[in-house]
Amino acid sequence: MAERLFNDFPIETKILMETENTKLFVCSRKVNLSVFMVTNRFMAILFFQNSGKLSSQLIICFGDGALHWGKELYRYYEEFSESLRSRDLKDCGNLKPAEV
Repeated sequence: MAERLFNDFPIETKILMETENTKLFVCSRKVNLSVFMVTNRFMAILFFQNSGKLSSQLIICFGDGALHWGKELYRYYEEFSESLRSRDLKDCGNLKPAEV
């Protein structure tokens, strides 16, 4: 999945990874979450469908309970996930938006 992110969206991925307070992780275990974000204001999750395809429905929650649960879920997955760093994008460093 990370390779696809790097290959299909190299510039966007580079910008995201260089944004302050942003971390990207790859989980080696099988999970049904494809995208999971927690901020100080909201939590968002994008699941895979039972067929394995990416769902087009994003779940967004704003309540305090959802934010607390999202932070706990983040810490749980962080324990067995590998952080992606800017150096992982070594081939994308010289790309310009016009090249995409």
